[in-house]
Amino acid sequence: STRPTDLILDPFLGSGTTAIAAMRTGRRVIGIEIHEPYLRIAVERIERELAQPRLFTAATLDADVATQPKLLED
Repeated sequence: STRPTDLILDPFLGSGTTAIAAMRTGRRVIGIEIHEPYLRIAVERIERELAQPRLFTAATLDADVATQPKLLED
């Protein structure tokens, strides 16, 4: 498990899904990809992600989850 601001290393970046998930949850990311077509896809996806306005931050999401009632198990 990781905490917000932790550094995530993805040595097989592929199309960037892990990087985007890490960014959305407040983690820093280093991605490595040797296959240039996949690298281009990842860069485009990450750039689109960075261009999106944020309605919530990882801190507000964590706070919202902490205040939600817990479901009782049968």
